[in-house]
Amino acid sequence: MFYNPFRKTWVYSIRTRRPQGRVRAYREHADLLKGAVWEPDWGAQGPDVNFRLSADELDLPDPELGYRPELYKVDAGPCESLMIALLALYKGIPEPDCPKINDLTVAFCRQGFRFERPDRTAFLACSRQKGTWNRGYLYAAGGICLIVGDQLYFYFGAWSGISPQKGEDIYAGGSTGVAMLRRDGFASMEGPPTAIPPLEPAKEVGTLTTRAVIFSGRHLFINAKMIRSELRVELLDADGRVVEPFSLANCVPFTGNATKHAVEWRQGADLHALAGKPVRFRFQLTGGQLYSFWVSPDSNSASHGYVAAGGPGFTGATDTTGA
Repeated sequence: MFYNPFRKTWVYSIRTRRPQGRVRAYREHADLLKGAVWEPDWGAQGPDVNFRLSADELDLPDPELGYRPELYKVDAGPCESLMIALLALYKGIPEPDCPKINDLTVAFCRQGFRFERPDRTAFLACSRQKGTWNRGYLYAAGGICLIVGDQLYFYFGAWSGISPQKGEDIYAGGSTGVAMLRRDGFASMEGPPTAIPPLEPAKEVGTLTTRAVIFSGRHLFINAKMIRSELRVELLDADGRVVEPFSLANCVPFTGNATKHAVEWRQGADLHALAGKPVRFRFQLTGGQLYSFWVSPDSNSASHGYVAAGGPGFTGATDTTGA
């Protein structure tokens, strides 16, 4: 089970079956304990249980096993403005007494309910090699990840299939692993390739203009990696006109690598006068990667978004501490 703060409800991820094999059903309830009893008591379709997710034709089988993938497990949690889920895709058992091959893929949900999977490659994959600690059967930890400084920590269970007590067995040799990812590092918008040779300045420019958004803060922050390149930002009103003094010409260019960089303009950096109004952000990049942006009410970069399973320095479910 996991809590979905966007819908203010507990979600029970229930294993059931359909003709394509294992799939996940769900049940929602505002009360964790009252919601933990449903009919029927196994994961079949019923008045309290509804179909949620399954593997599909875009989930490719293991090239050696050829088994049609099934959806084995779903865990999710809130991170910033998203629900992030790790889906365990079952791809078969290579040989007797070998742990199941369960690779973890990422899904995102911005509306609070419907998950999307733009990338079907494994986020965390079994090694598949006999004798390795993470040979198979990967399991995501509840809460999905911790935020530790500039990184996300993903704890997960893994099995080797070998233990001193049981020898070789499908459930033998359990371990806990941890994988690190840049904070907000799931995806980035990339500028044009940096010119070659690397010391030559980039000549091409790429732009990204957001849809109209409404914010309540006053300080713009970005998470970006701009090596031998630079990034500038300007703001546009609802009619597409540049809002002075927040123009590209006035923007102090950012170059470097930071997960919490405050964007400034030469005539100011406080956006409070635009709060509550529809504006578009136009980013100009000469290369590099833009991972995320947000407008904070605080100069310390606090996003006030959700912090998944938490982490050092946080005092609650949302980021109120920033840097």
